[in-house]
Amino acid sequence: MDTKGRKLFRYVAGILTIAVLMGAAYTTTVMASGIGLIDTANLLDIHAEADDSSAVVGQVMDEGHVAILGRCDGWVQIQAGEIVGWVPEENLIETDVSNEEAVESNERVIEAFVEDTADEPEIETVNAEEMVPEEMTADAPNESIADQEPVEDGEVQLPQAQAEAEAQLEAQAAAEAQRQAEEQAAASREILAAAGVTEEELCLLANIIYCEAKGEPYIGKVAVGNVVMNRVKSEAYPDSITEVIYAKGQFSPVRNGSMEKALKRGSADASCYQAALEALAGSSPVGDKLYFRRVNGRSGQVIGHHVFY
Repeated sequence: MDTKGRKLFRYVAGILTIAVLMGAAYTTTVMASGIGLIDTANLLDIHAEADDSSAVVGQVMDEGHVAILGRCDGWVQIQAGEIVGWVPEENLIETDVSNEEAVESNERVIEAFVEDTADEPEIETVNAEEMVPEEMTADAPNESIADQEPVEDGEVQLPQAQAEAEAQLEAQAAAEAQRQAEEQAAASREILAAAGVTEEELCLLANIIYCEAKGEPYIGKVAVGNVVMNRVKSEAYPDSITEVIYAKGQFSPVRNGSMEKALKRGSADASCYQAALEALAGSSPVGDKLYFRRVNGRSGQVIGHHVFY
């Protein structure tokens, strides 16, 4: 048994799982046909339907006792706390333990869980006395699945506590995304100021990178920006990004009109802008090379489908 977790049940909340030991909240009008013992090496997903492609409504850990509600094509419908769903038949062993024995077993698992997670962040725990319904007995009749508590759109209703936790997580994620965006914007402004480049020139550089290297690996995008900046520094070329890009006969996207279309559509994506900023900050994967073209046997430094020379 996995002693690191031993969590009986979990709800999945976005990218973060909140562990909840189900207990007193376990009430149901469904009569179970028996008690099952979970047999799994890791956390076992509980699906909304008897299909592994259906939504995961919770998880159950090894040695957890659950109520058996029904069976269908190699799947077993179970109830664990407030969660009702399906698990593969191969992961469930039907037992003949009594309701009291199942409760005692679950309490031992919870005690072990509490010991194992004593140093972890706060985990909401609930009394385990009603982990298995009092009305359950090994020979209780199996009631129709249609008699279960109603759900909407095939999804098991989640407790209010989880809904509040999800809302809090979403708010935290939004705040973190905003913070990262502000930091990135500040870093971009610093790079532009140090290079003496305007936002418009950054846009030009990102879009020529898009036109010339949109299908290339990221390092190939940076390499195109590297060539443009090498030309800006070279006495043989103009000394601004705009003049270098629009120099007569130099870049085919300018000649064939694809550069103009890219600018109108805002085609350059985040990777192109990041590659442009790296080139402005001095990244030089192709050194001081001034030219590149499609690989055609010419000697030089090959990156993706381009040779730089």
